Amino acid sequence: MKSNILLTSIMSDFLFDLQFSSASFSRITGLAFDKFNKLAPRVEKEFWEIDYKDKNKRERKRIVGGGKKFDFTVLEMMLIALLYFCTYMTMEFIGFLIGKKKGTVCKIIHRIKFSLLKVLKIKPLERQLRQGREIDSIESLQTLIDATEQEIQRPSKKQKYYYSGKKKKHTIKTQIAVSTKGEILDVSKSVNGKQHDFRLFKESNILKLPSKIKIYGDSGYQGIEEFHANSQIPIKASKKHPLSKIEKRQNHKTSKTRIRVENVFNEMKRFRILSGRYRNRRRNYSYFFKIIAGLVNLKNGFLKFD
Repeated sequence: MKSNILLTSIMSDFLFDLQFSSASFSRITGLAFDKFNKLAPRVEKEFWEIDYKDKNKRERKRIVGGGKKFDFTVLEMMLIALLYFCTYMTMEFIGFLIGKKKGTVCKIIHRIKFSLLKVLKIKPLERQLRQGREIDSIESLQTLIDATEQEIQRPSKKQKYYYSGKKKKHTIKTQIAVSTKGEILDVSKSVNGKQHDFRLFKESNILKLPSKIKIYGDSGYQGIEEFHANSQIPIKASKKHPLSKIEKRQNHKTSKTRIRVENVFNEMKRFRILSGRYRNRRRNYSYFFKIIAGLVNLKNGFLKFD
């Protein structure tokens, strides 16, 4: 019992000290302390709702209250999960910091991830429009799309399935749609690295957008005009047809617009779990990617709680 009290005390002191240094808290968790405070009560509410449903499942075999007690508050679980996402230290090392085993840290992250995902969830843009989101400016009529690949550990099976010829590595690929102001509007499902960007686009929700919304893509989206007429990609030069000055200017203008999506990727990859080599189970990658996308929207002021 004493060890549990000590652990809670250490975590509380850690939070107490960090709140006076916003820069340190942001570096360690990827989120400013005031944003963390706004997020925490909503995640806690979702956590207990999910927990209540789990405890009242018909197929439950153990009575409620049975089993080993879990000695972490929702606030502490959030802090540990954000620490993991931002630093991507091994679970063994985080367990060492809090005086617990790797399995406990793993359990914490996977218990809290569904609550974080529900609060930070980004609805597909076409659903947002159907539910009444207004397009109030010319900038809102422009959507920037791009896909990113992250290296994974070499699979024991289906190695060719995950091998990216572009990166020369085994990867997982995800596409996002971003506004010109930097808001993440849509996140696709995560697919194997072998799949082409354009195929991922054809299977995404972006195809359902109204024609008045202009889509900007990179040169990997050749042929996009057939699926969405109001779209623009860089003009490609060939040996026989070099680019004219007008076409170069147009490409430069397109690149200036599209740079916003690259900046957003850079912000997402400050969470180390999305940069370098991904070590976790591939089935959890999509959950983590969407949580980080939601955190970036929250950090930039696009996700507001009433």
